[in-house]
Amino acid sequence: MPNHVAVLRVESGLFFANADTVRERVLAASQGRRAVVLDAETVPFIDVTAAQMLLALHDELSRRGVRLLIARDVARVRDVFQRMDADSPLEVYPTVAAAVAAVTATVG
Repeated sequence: MPNHVAVLRVESGLFFANADTVRERVLAASQGRRAVVLDAETVPFIDVTAAQMLLALHDELSRRGVRLLIARDVARVRDVFQRMDADSPLEVYPTVAAAVAAVTATVG
């Protein structure tokens, strides 16, 4: 299963200045994968631009048959979506292991 899941960690806030870079790295990591887990433990904040990027990225990856999962978001992502009045289709898990296990469970 490890070859089917990429785990990426952002070591800064997710905001307008790095949203495109994060998007490109996730897309590159998704090649040949069933899922990408974005480990958000060290993300101190997220802005609306980055939240919109995550929604668009989720949709783009879904069309390719790749799942985008968020691990350890400490409620930051949900808080931004609530402020945007947007329902988030993102799958959020308390740990990276739980996110990977969710992918493993659906692959069989």
